[in-house]
Amino acid sequence: MVRHLVLPHDLAGTAEVMRFVAEELSPDTYVNVMAQYRPCHEAGRQPQLNRRPTREELSAAVQAAKAVGLRRLD
Repeated sequence: MVRHLVLPHDLAGTAEVMRFVAEELSPDTYVNVMAQYRPCHEAGRQPQLNRRPTREELSAAVQAAKAVGLRRLD
């Protein structure tokens, strides 16, 4: 199982991570796409990290996983 935390502005490189999981591990890998990020402590000082991911960003993360053949998503 791989847990991937989606960050705003695609700072986590979601498409690249999903491609790696599908190609280097297995398209049968269970992937938990996590939406729990929230800015805390010093993150508030970083404009790109000073918000939660949008619904569109979360949807794009799931679509990136599906685009590379991952199908066991949560």
